[in-house]
Amino acid sequence: MVDPATKERIVDLLSIAVEAGFTPGTPVIGLRLTTRWFASENYAIGPDVLQSLMPSLWDYSGSLDLAIHNLQNDSSTFEWNRAWVLIEDQARLDEAGIKNLSSYLERKSGLAFPDDYLLIGQPEGLDTYRPTPTPSD
Repeated sequence: MVDPATKERIVDLLSIAVEAGFTPGTPVIGLRLTTRWFASENYAIGPDVLQSLMPSLWDYSGSLDLAIHNLQNDSSTFEWNRAWVLIEDQARLDEAGIKNLSSYLERKSGLAFPDDYLLIGQPEGLDTYRPTPTPSD
């Protein structure tokens, strides 16, 4: 059970995602710049997720390093090049933070963020990106 606001956010996210081609099992990376943390969206829409759901961008110095550490230490068979990216409160992440995060995601997936992604929606501050289709898709 979740509170009504979280339920509405999940319903909005799922609607936007399905319209853009999301299916259960699609890989998703959930990043958060927040002072609170929970992964309800990551679980509720039925994606394949990282072994660590802690790539959160907490609102304190060093949080980006912690997120990258958690991403680096994921040893699963996660399909980085197919992964959608959810970022909460992205507007609060400074340009250097986005550049650092982008370079790490690019090393893991071969995709540049945000250039190789399409922003499909923003349900209640949750920027939702999917990889831009390639000619082979």
